[in-house]
Amino acid sequence: QYQAALNTLQDLHRQRERISDSISQLGDLQRKYQQLYDAERQRILQSSSPNSQRLRDVEEDGRQLRSLEQELIEAQDAGDAVMDQINRIRKSLSSASTWGTVDLFTDGFFADMAKYSHMDDAQAEMQELNRLLRRFSKELQDVDTHSHLSADIGSGMRFADFFLDGFFTDAMALSRIDRVKNQLEDIASQVQRHLDTVSRRLSSVTVTLQQKSQEAQNLILHGNAT
Repeated sequence: QYQAALNTLQDLHRQRERISDSISQLGDLQRKYQQLYDAERQRILQSSSPNSQRLRDVEEDGRQLRSLEQELIEAQDAGDAVMDQINRIRKSLSSASTWGTVDLFTDGFFADMAKYSHMDDAQAEMQELNRLLRRFSKELQDVDTHSHLSADIGSGMRFADFFLDGFFTDAMALSRIDRVKNQLEDIASQVQRHLDTVSRRLSSVTVTLQQKSQEAQNLILHGNAT
């Protein structure tokens, strides 16, 4: 049994070597296929057949779709960056709101410090959000979707909160934080709507691009667009 198994193994090795030799003799099939494909494409394009103009039209459609696809991807990336920044601001505002609530029921300087530290963070993050919103708006314009998005947190009240500390000023500061949070959610809603539109268009363009690619391939390989 051992000898029989050994003979079988040796026979398999010989078969593998023969197959490897055959594959080597065939050469680089993919490269050869591509050369033949490109040659047939050039032949069709240089001919005066109806397929020549049809192939030109299909390939031009493909180029335009690829350009639009890239612009939609860039718009999607810009929108995702905006949403990431909004999430960072949400965290800062949430912390500021928590400390603002604490400040309502305490008379502590440190609660003010903590509250405004997080509001400072939100202020800086909002400035970055404005930059990202401008970039997103530009990318939307590139795909014929217009928007005017901006965000801002006004300054003020810190002097009153520190030096005229009391329930009234603390409540005003907390109310201001809530207004900014509401403004941020409005912006997030607008951005998400634009992102949903971009995502739907991108899916449609990708499918159409695949169809155009298949149509061009059918013209080259079979002489028809079916």
